[in-house]
Amino acid sequence: MRSEEDWAGACFSTYVWGAFAEYMDAQVVSIDLDSQVSEFASRWTSPFCETVRTVCADGLEWLKSDSKPI
Repeated sequence: MRSEEDWAGACFSTYVWGAFAEYMDAQVVSIDLDSQVSEFASRWTSPFCETVRTVCADGLEWLKSDSKPI
């Protein structure tokens, strides 16, 4: 989730997954190396703050360190 209405590029998938996860009572983690991208995603997914967590990190390294099942 890199910019508003970026459906053809990076998409708005974090927002869409957040809405779906809220409906399903699930959780979403959005991971990006770019802090500006993470901050943008965090702002846009704030309506789903109980459902979506944004992380600024290397995705592979973060997955190795996270103890929750996928």
